[in-house]
Amino acid sequence: MQAFQADLRARGLEDRVLTVTTSEFGRRIHSNGSYGTDHGTGGPLFIFGKGVKPGIVGNVPDLTQHNVEMQFDYRVVYANLLRDWLLVDDSRLNDVFPGLMSTEGTSDGVRFESLPLANQVITSLDDFVGDRFSLGECYPNPASTKTTLTFMVNSAYELTIDVFDSEGKRVARWANGTYSPGEHKIDVDLASLNPGMYIYEMKCGFFRDSKRIAVVR
Repeated sequence: MQAFQADLRARGLEDRVLTVTTSEFGRRIHSNGSYGTDHGTGGPLFIFGKGVKPGIVGNVPDLTQHNVEMQFDYRVVYANLLRDWLLVDDSRLNDVFPGLMSTEGTSDGVRFESLPLANQVITSLDDFVGDRFSLGECYPNPASTKTTLTFMVNSAYELTIDVFDSEGKRVARWANGTYSPGEHKIDVDLASLNPGMYIYEMKCGFFRDSKRIAVVR
């Protein structure tokens, strides 16, 4: 799971994926004759992802018993994730699990209860991109002979940073290549640029942003 999360993070998808482990049966405490464990009633369920509310939900089971009793029906867990992670309206949860949201409960008596499993957050596309790719202001600005610019990438992309004069003509290229995920700093020599106002533009995959710099002597 750690490798899976790292891969999601590198691809810029960590905020959009929540993973739940599931099993069609629980397990018993004591080993059987072949040193395995027989099918049981209850079992642990793990939830992974950046949107998960961390912690343990439920009580420590009585491990002196041969079988572990179920504390939360899987329908209650899934209904909480549908509501809090996917923002499904409560009225629609009964369509998925008939009777779960009613006072009577399902046909076998299971009723919904709120569990602190996931955050009610869906990031917009602007925030989603801005948290992963950015072009910073260079410093110093205005600058005379040298300046330093910063940028951040979340995945290994081909990246260019071009410089344009006031007439829109490209006069320099400050970066061109593939950069590893993270924040980068580049020291730029301004000796070849005449005094004036310039725009430097970063292109990286679908991301594009630009900033201004004034060159003085």
